[in-house]
Amino acid sequence: TAARTPRNAIRYELQRAYMQTLTWYTRRLRAMSAREMFWRAHAMLRDAADRCLLPLRAASNGRAAAKLWPDGMSGFRVTPLEREHLPAELSPNGAWRNRLVYRAEALSANRLNFFDLQDAHLGDPIDWNRDHKTGRAAPVTFAPWIDYRDPNEAGDCKFVWEPNRHHHLVVLARAYYVTGDRRYAQAVADQLASWLDQCPYGHGMNWRSPLELGVRLINWVWAL
Repeated sequence: TAARTPRNAIRYELQRAYMQTLTWYTRRLRAMSAREMFWRAHAMLRDAADRCLLPLRAASNGRAAAKLWPDGMSGFRVTPLEREHLPAELSPNGAWRNRLVYRAEALSANRLNFFDLQDAHLGDPIDWNRDHKTGRAAPVTFAPWIDYRDPNEAGDCKFVWEPNRHHHLVVLARAYYVTGDRRYAQAVADQLASWLDQCPYGHGMNWRSPLELGVRLINWVWAL
């Protein structure tokens, strides 16, 4: 056969990948029961309807939130301890307190540890829609239509989702509660504000999985 030019080689590989995908879907379709076909068609129609209704739902959610948390409403408490009555290990020279403050200093500078990334700076403000290991940005499009399994489209989903679970906001909130240093509370507020700006309702990887939403909400509650 004639030697392939680089352009022809790329075209050949794309055609082969497309045919493999088409063959897989054809075989998969043949293996489906009528009930599964109906279920999948229903799911596609549901997602299409959700996409059309997204702006209305976003506006409705905003109005509901304003009613639930009016200006001037006091917060809630999860501990009866006032700062001056904290245990000895949380005193100014306590080891636990020192470790907490050390972690909070890094977190307030947007430096996080997760998986094999250590002291990774995630941007200023944090780029919440990025796989910070490979540097690939995940699309901020209608969430159900994002193929989170495709690293070429969304990067490694685990590296996108992990910092968006917001475990670290609880650490910052603890540091503020123990020390009274408002910088840690401000870091929580700033990171939440940047997340809300970058992750509009129903768009992007961070709305793709209900599990991720649930974990994030738990940490928001504890941090607040």
